[in-house]
Amino acid sequence: MTRQPWAARLRATLAGGSGGMLASTGFSIGTKALQAVASFATVHRLVLLWGLSGYGLWVTLAAVALYISLFDVGVGYGVKNRISEAWGRGNVAEATVVVRVGVAIYCVASLAALVAGALLVLLVSPFREHALAAGLLWVACVATFFLSFHNMVLQGLGRFKTLALLSLIAPCAWFTALQLWPRETALPLPVGAAVYAAAMLLQAGITVAVSKRVHDFHIGAWYRTRLREFQPLVRTGARFLVLQLASFALNGSGSFLIYRTLGGAETAQYDAANRVFSVFTIAFTTLIAIAWTEISKAKAARDRVRAVAIHRLLHAAVLVFLGAAMVACVVSEPLTLALTGIRVPSAATAAFVLYIGIQMLAYTSAVFLNAYERLRGQILAALLSIPLFFAAALVLLAHGGGMPSIPIASAVATLPSLVVCFVIARRLLAEPRGDESGAAMPGDASAP
Repeated sequence: MTRQPWAARLRATLAGGSGGMLASTGFSIGTKALQAVASFATVHRLVLLWGLSGYGLWVTLAAVALYISLFDVGVGYGVKNRISEAWGRGNVAEATVVVRVGVAIYCVASLAALVAGALLVLLVSPFREHALAAGLLWVACVATFFLSFHNMVLQGLGRFKTLALLSLIAPCAWFTALQLWPRETALPLPVGAAVYAAAMLLQAGITVAVSKRVHDFHIGAWYRTRLREFQPLVRTGARFLVLQLASFALNGSGSFLIYRTLGGAETAQYDAANRVFSVFTIAFTTLIAIAWTEISKAKAARDRVRAVAIHRLLHAAVLVFLGAAMVACVVSEPLTLALTGIRVPSAATAAFVLYIGIQMLAYTSAVFLNAYERLRGQILAALLSIPLFFAAALVLLAHGGGMPSIPIASAVATLPSLVVCFVIARRLLAEPRGDESGAAMPGDASAP
C-alpha cells in the first residue's frame, strides 16, 4: 500500500469528518468571538451598575461554576472518549451503555454538589455574607452541571458546530436582560444572580433537547444502574479528576485569592485582563476539543500518521495564537479599557501572555495523553502543580507582586506538565504506526 505523506494526511484530516476539523474549528471560534463580544459588553454594564468593587465581588461569586465542574470526578472525559471510539466503530449499543451509566453517575455527583454548596454558602466568605445570591448561583450551577452531560455526548459525536451555536444562548440572554434593566434602577445582587441562573438553565435545557434529536441512544432506566457498572468509568474518571483539580487551582482560584488579599477593585482588574487574554486560550482550547475527538478516532482506526499530522498542526497553531497575544499585550491598556471599561496597565498583562503560551504548549501534547488515556505521568505533574501554584502565588502576593502574581504562579506550576506531556506524547507518536504495521494504538483495548 502506498503511504500518504504526513502533509497529505493533514489535509485529509482538516477536510474530512463531519464538516471537517478546520471548518468546525473556524465555525466554533467564530461563535466564541460573538460570545466574547457579549461578555465584554456585559462587563461594561455590570461595572456601570455595581462599580468596580461590586463587580469584583460578582466575579468571585460567579466562579462557583468552576467549582461545580469538579463534581463529575472526571467521568465526562471518559464518556467523551468512549462515545467517540464506539461511534467511530459504528457500535451504537456500546455508546448507549456508556451514556446510561454516565447519567447515573452525574445524578449522584449532583446530589453531592448540592451538599457541598450548602456548606460553602454557610461557612466561607464572601459567600456567606451574600447567601441568597450565592445559593441561587450554586443551585443553578448544579442543575446545569447535571444537564451538561449532554455536552459531553455531543462532543463525543463530533457535533462541535451545534455546541458552538448553543454556547451563545446563556451569554446573549444574560446580556439582553442587563440591557433591558432600567438604567436609573439599582440591580440587587440576588436579582442579578437569579437572571444569570435563568440564562444558564435556558441554555442547558435547549442543549438537552437538541442532544436527544441527533443520536439514537436510549438511556432507559438509568437510575437502576448497578454499582459494578460504575467502576470502569469512575476508574477512568478518577485519573481525569486529578487533572481537573490542577486546572481549577491554576485557572479557577485566582479571583478568590486576589479578592481575599487585595480586595474587589484588584479582582475586577484581574478579571478584565483575564477575560481579554483568555480569548486566545478559549479559541485554542476549541481547537483542542475538536482535535481530541479526531485523535480518538485515529486511535480507534490505528491511524498514527493522522495523529502525527494533528500534533504538528497544534504546534503550528500555538505560534499563531501566541503571536496574536503578544500583539494584544503591546496595546493591552487601551484594549482592556475599550473592551471592559476597566483600566489595566500594559506591564501587568505581560504575565498573562507568558502563562497562556506555556499553557497552550502543554495542551498540545496533553490532549494526546487524554485521548489515549495514558495519564500517569500527567497526573504526577498535575499533583506537583497544585502546591507549586499556591506556594508561588502566596509568596508573590505577600511580597507585593499584585495582580500579575496569579498568572506568573500559574505559568511556573504548568512547566512540569509541559515537559512531561511533551516527552510522553513524542514517545507515543514514535511507536510503530498501526496503519503500516498493524500494531495496536497506545491505549487500545486490544493492545497486548
